[in-house]
Amino acid sequence: MIINFLKPHALNLGEDFEYISTFVKGRTKVTTDKYRILVRGVNTGKEYLLALEGRPSFFGRPLSYHINTIEVTNYVTPTYIKGENKKYNYYFHTNDTAPVHEFFDTWVKSDPMVQIGGLKHNFLSAIPNYKGTYKFDNITY
Repeated sequence: MIINFLKPHALNLGEDFEYISTFVKGRTKVTTDKYRILVRGVNTGKEYLLALEGRPSFFGRPLSYHINTIEVTNYVTPTYIKGENKKYNYYFHTNDTAPVHEFFDTWVKSDPMVQIGGLKHNFLSAIPNYKGTYKFDNITY
């Protein structure tokens, strides 16, 4: 399944991503902010993990999430990835798409700041007629 990046709000990575599977950070309790969504660029074939990066008290908001990309460079096994200068361990969780929907739902509910064109940004709730940033499995987030 393809994650489409919708302009002008999405990260500008120059391509859409194919969903591969979901990993989790560490061996702690599995929560949405521990998900690492393994994707592959549809043009380049480069693999990344998408991660929610929490921003507490960001512009006075309780918690807003940013979607961060982590380039995958070190598979230890097909179900285990060492990442970010080998600081973190990522373990295979599932190939099911439900965590991807949970990931994007959590992101949207946090009222994140997105690009609105040029070098300008704003929170989702402040964008009139907001149409979406990402599309996955025929659902726009």
